[in-house]
Amino acid sequence: MIRYLLNFATLSSLFFFLVSASCSKKSNNENTPTIYSAGYIETLNGSRYSMFWKNQTGTKNSTLDFAYAPQSLFVSGSDVYIAANENYLGKTQARLLKNGNITDLNQGLTNGSYARSVYVSGQDVYVGGAEIRTNNNVTARVWKNGAGLNLSKDISDSSSYVNSIFVSGSDVYATGIIHRYTSYNNFTALAVVWKNGKIETNLLTTLNNSQALSIFVDGSDVFVAGNESLGGKYVARLWKNGNATTLPSQSNTYIAYSVYVTNNDVYVAGYEDVPYGYKAKLWKNGIPVELGGIPNQSSMALSVFVLGSDVYVGGKRGDGNGNWVATVWKNGIPISLSVGSVDQGAFSIFVK
Repeated sequence: MIRYLLNFATLSSLFFFLVSASCSKKSNNENTPTIYSAGYIETLNGSRYSMFWKNQTGTKNSTLDFAYAPQSLFVSGSDVYIAANENYLGKTQARLLKNGNITDLNQGLTNGSYARSVYVSGQDVYVGGAEIRTNNNVTARVWKNGAGLNLSKDISDSSSYVNSIFVSGSDVYATGIIHRYTSYNNFTALAVVWKNGKIETNLLTTLNNSQALSIFVDGSDVFVAGNESLGGKYVARLWKNGNATTLPSQSNTYIAYSVYVTNNDVYVAGYEDVPYGYKAKLWKNGIPVELGGIPNQSSMALSVFVLGSDVYVGGKRGDGNGNWVATVWKNGIPISLSVGSVDQGAFSIFVK
């Protein structure tokens, strides 16, 4: 999956526009929610941009050669937070944006860092990702208000990183991957959950390759979405308190990318391999829910968010002409965020 690098010199003005518009223009119906999306766009002439959408209004930044789009989006009050990365001085470096103001999360780190997820709780802002260490190994890391802490790993683990973070009360949960050596110079990727910096749950007791991509905490229950390699294919997994459920699919290979829980209902977004490419998937309590689109055109569901009785899914879908269109599905009905490009997608959405 292609992810595009941010041009941070233009992001301040970009976010100022978005946030100012949010504050100065009230909807005719104040109960109408606003859909925030973050992702990327590639134009017809081959130029690549990071993209931010407020509802269907998008703003792009300038072109750069390397490619890392915004990784995660969170909205608290009138403030928009983005976890992203910048290629600076030949190194990938984690950044946090708040309304366009950039915090350098890489301070004090010699070899670089990654930011993959952001969560806001009260006045505290948490970012999950990793520190790049020697020999391209990485160590899972969580920043709180800009101060970083590396997460625990076993002595036999070569690398680890956080894909998703969630805060519940005073507890900070993170999920991602550890690379565990099985023999000299060989390792297995294992899905894992950290709680307050320490490994809480190894999601697999076997040594099958797996990855955890999204975490949601509901009361005392911890939900994780991801996948596991079985017999040469990947199957979508939903873990609840460490107990795995295989989500149903007709495909040989399919991935659970995002999880959201509300009112005892569990929503998982992802995609499956099909003969014509990929098909976006949404499961509610393990039951597939149809997402609209053009028949036999590829689609991917990458983020899910629920507000009231409405279910929003962010991702991308084919337009019938060989192009990808950044898309938000609302209750299964697709809403195009942009047109006129060859490739675009929404990695993260937030609705309020």
